[in-house]
Amino acid sequence: MSLRLFSWNINGLGSYRQSLKAKSNEDLVESIASTPVPSIVCLQEVKCRRDKIVREELTKVQSRRAFHATASRSGYSGVSVFTPTLFSPVWAHEGFEIDSKSPFTHMRMALQAVLDSGFDTKELRAFSDEGRAVFSDHSLFILINAYFPNASPDETDRFEYKQRFQSAIKIIIQTLTYACSRNVILVGDLNICHKPIDHCDPANNVRENKLDAFGETASRKWLDSIVDADDSEPLLVDLFRHFWPDRTGAFTCWNTLIDARRANFGTRIDYILVSPAMLPWFASCDILPDVMGSDHCPVEALFREKHLESGVALSDALGLTDSNFSVESIPYGCAELWEEVAGKGRQTSLKSWIRPPAAASTATPETSIVAHEIELQSATGQKRGISETESEIQQSESVIQCIPATLGRTVSDIGREANQFAQSVLNAAKKQKPAATISSNLNKKTGAAKTQSSIASFFKKPAGEIKLNIDAPQSIPETRTISEAELAAFKPIPDVPIEGKEESISAWKTLMKRPERPKCYHLEAAKEFRVNKTGPNQGRYFYLCARPVGPSDAKPINVEDSDVMMAVGASASEGVQLKRSRSVTEFRCNYFQWKKQLR
Repeated sequence: MSLRLFSWNINGLGSYRQSLKAKSNEDLVESIASTPVPSIVCLQEVKCRRDKIVREELTKVQSRRAFHATASRSGYSGVSVFTPTLFSPVWAHEGFEIDSKSPFTHMRMALQAVLDSGFDTKELRAFSDEGRAVFSDHSLFILINAYFPNASPDETDRFEYKQRFQSAIKIIIQTLTYACSRNVILVGDLNICHKPIDHCDPANNVRENKLDAFGETASRKWLDSIVDADDSEPLLVDLFRHFWPDRTGAFTCWNTLIDARRANFGTRIDYILVSPAMLPWFASCDILPDVMGSDHCPVEALFREKHLESGVALSDALGLTDSNFSVESIPYGCAELWEEVAGKGRQTSLKSWIRPPAAASTATPETSIVAHEIELQSATGQKRGISETESEIQQSESVIQCIPATLGRTVSDIGREANQFAQSVLNAAKKQKPAATISSNLNKKTGAAKTQSSIASFFKKPAGEIKLNIDAPQSIPETRTISEAELAAFKPIPDVPIEGKEESISAWKTLMKRPERPKCYHLEAAKEFRVNKTGPNQGRYFYLCARPVGPSDAKPINVEDSDVMMAVGASASEGVQLKRSRSVTEFRCNYFQWKKQLR
């Protein structure tokens, strides 16, 4: 039995569901995990608060267990793990705060080590409030699904938060590895582009950040301390680079605002990092750049069915053949055990109030569920009093206690309150004179009751026939003759010449015609953009080259020296000419033109 490990930053479960036009989040998760090989699905940036997870029934997805770390802020961060029921972890832990009720000591030891290293409970609570990590124990390894913060050195407070988060994760991995002798797998969006080979334009990145070398950033040095070791075994191994050490253009994230994915102008910031002892368990690891729906692409790794060296079966290593293992048992930390899902705080759903229709009953027509319609006025417009015969009142009492079968509920479900309400309606109807007439409305063919008036009842013919009195005098409109003087006052509208019409239509078309987009230095139609940033130009439109952004050191294409073009963005009368740049490449050129505003 094999197993797939799948990690993906989906940039919001709702937006991703909309892009794929999925009917529900449950169907969406199932489509992601639906492969011939069972999959442990790790998602980042889910952007669902805890109440939304419960409301959209993501605490369990079909035959899968769900584990979530949710942010307290709406539409922000959040990570989730979905595992097949058979591959459920032994336990799971959300966030960075110590759970004294948890019966598993390894996670408590790791978090206590973080506190002993200079962190305080307030810091760990801040990490948990952003929903950035879920820890789960799968016997063979402990899985960490994490979404690392992103911040630049200019953002002082946020940058410090990012560094502290990285330090806490490293302490946890070290404690689990050395003190607990456990294998660790770290997956997720680390927001770190590690090596120059992982960046689309490393030279420009060095220049923009004023670095001496590409690796001279705090985040890259932190990742070096995790996966690189000069004189000893590394803490973790970059599994993708283990299988593809020299592969270029392998990116997992692209800037959608500049259409960078079309030119593969991106970075690799999504990883699967594993303990060195786990390497013989993996058959492959790759990125999936063709999978759309987010500004990131997934990373996946495939387990071997047996250990490459020892031959131990994966199912044995995961504890699936243990006699104590039960598919029905819910692991500690699973979302199904949340208080609002399984405890006293559970909220009753609307489905529980609407039961499915009961099976067909063999009861007599007198005890079957029957509905009556009330005719408020007769066809002739005369109001009639309610029938006061004893038999009709008794029949009404027995009928009005019944409930329509479409609700799927019987009289016994409603109880005494419904009977009292029905009796009060009857008593009010008896006292009111003149009032409506209650009449039985049984279907003559089937014997069943009509529960609703048909639309045909609104178009009934009135009682009696309407006869027209032909002999009655008819009113005839008065007529008179127009005099010649009045007739001469009317002047016909002269016809417009056809030539004049065509010129007028042509002039209006020219006036209302949408201005053509200017051409960039590639002699191609430019693309229109809008300034959204706050400032004096906010709301203004401008034109840029429509090609995707590419590396700054791309080779120029062949152009002739005599290539001179007219800037279409400016009016021809201005005669503005721009010489095509010799540095034009196959990617976006440096063309820029403000859109002329109509006055």
